[in-house]
Amino acid sequence: MSDDKEIIRGSGNVFRDRHHPDADGERLRALPAARDHRVPDQCKLTMHAARDETGVAAFPVGRGSIGTVISLREDVAPMFGRLSPLGSQIMTLLADGKPWRGKHIIERVANGLKPWAVRAELDVLRDAGRINRPRFGVWIMAGMPDPPVSAIPPLRTEFTDSRLDRMVLARLSQPVSGPTLVGELGTSRQRVDQMLKKLLARGKVKRVPEPGTIRRWLWMRSEIEAAGFLLNHIPKQREGGESILNCLEPNAFHWVRYVAVAAGLSLATTRRQTHQLKTQGLVATMLFGNKVHVSITPRGLDHPARSGLGPKAARSDLSKSFGERRRGILETLAVLGEARTMEITAALAGMDRPASGLMSGQLIARLVARGFVEACPGDPRVRLSYRLTEAGRSATALIARFRTSPGRARVDERIAAYWAQRTIRREIGLRLRSRSKDLVASPCQQAVLDALADGPRSTRALQDALGDRIRNKRSVHLMLRTLEKRGAVKQKGKEGMMKVWCLRSANDDASAGPAVPDVEAAAQRPPAE
Repeated sequence: MSDDKEIIRGSGNVFRDRHHPDADGERLRALPAARDHRVPDQCKLTMHAARDETGVAAFPVGRGSIGTVISLREDVAPMFGRLSPLGSQIMTLLADGKPWRGKHIIERVANGLKPWAVRAELDVLRDAGRINRPRFGVWIMAGMPDPPVSAIPPLRTEFTDSRLDRMVLARLSQPVSGPTLVGELGTSRQRVDQMLKKLLARGKVKRVPEPGTIRRWLWMRSEIEAAGFLLNHIPKQREGGESILNCLEPNAFHWVRYVAVAAGLSLATTRRQTHQLKTQGLVATMLFGNKVHVSITPRGLDHPARSGLGPKAARSDLSKSFGERRRGILETLAVLGEARTMEITAALAGMDRPASGLMSGQLIARLVARGFVEACPGDPRVRLSYRLTEAGRSATALIARFRTSPGRARVDERIAAYWAQRTIRREIGLRLRSRSKDLVASPCQQAVLDALADGPRSTRALQDALGDRIRNKRSVHLMLRTLEKRGAVKQKGKEGMMKVWCLRSANDDASAGPAVPDVEAAAQRPPAE
């Protein structure tokens, strides 16, 4: 007897190898029966015990072949009727127990049929209880558990570029923005965005940030190196940006509202476009007071979008934008270099105005917050000195284009006059307090004398200055008449229809009591060494 044995490999379907006329149908009937036949073995139950547990009669098994299939599950509908040729092909594909996508089934079994015919056959098989649809577009053999997401085959295993994809790739030989592609292809922005994201996921394109812009990208093919292109790239300006560049003049600042009027844009659009131009280095902005002013840079003058045509925006007078007092603080610090708050107040006040209403400390604090002024380093226990920052010096130079800055001699003269005036006012205050028993009969009359110690004032000015203490304005006139009779004040002249009052000096009336120094004469005397 020979030991040589011939090994014959089957097709996986014993019925087909045996040339059974309905091999696929017999195999499909055998698979559920074999699965149900394994359940009692796994549970270690006999056929009769399984019958007692489920209440369903056991199916006969004989000589290795299954003749009749009776499901042990009552929720599975019986399979009646014969399968059509298309249904047999579908069941053959699903016989491996794996999930199949409907699109893949159509590609395998259509054979010239319309896709809707295959979908209709899938619905017939599902209604007959032969197959299930665990999720949309996914089919599986009936009785199989729901497959995990990882077991479901992808929708497309290989990609082919469409005509529109090839048109996009042909235009990406150099970096191109999305809006440019939309205009060239003549399609919607959403469609172009979908194509670019699909090509990006497949690794055929890449994107890089557009230089000088915010949240804008340039697209190109993956194999292209665009370092040299990006180095010399000039972002394309929108219509609003071009209008703003054309209405700006060199070596000048323009208020942003003037720019909006000249460019024909709204104020919000002008501010947004100006911010984008600033990020590109085409314009410079500066906040003077509460107004934003714009100036074009040399790079903006050389930009291709600037043609120099169109209306021009009105120029801004930066000396008026800061305000008189803040401008005076900057000019004083520019002359003195470093100064304390009292020195700045003295330079602003001089002999012309009282120092109480200047609010120098608050204005200096605002300029420090805006970055124009900074505190000098030193001992914190000593009063701080202030100086200009780089932005403050630039602002002072811009202000000097529109007005002449005061010199050092003028600033020193105003400071000396302020201290002389302050010394005289202190002496007057001391003498008035010593004479208060003879001249002043109430706190309101004392307030009138304190107000006149700063200089001559009209009746209306006194009423406005003392409005928070004296509600009846006619009382101010009566108190002035009373103090005039007592020799404390006198009429100096008239300002329109209103009388102007001042303190009485010793030369006016020798019988008025202790002499009160003349404020004006004392202020004109040079300060003591």
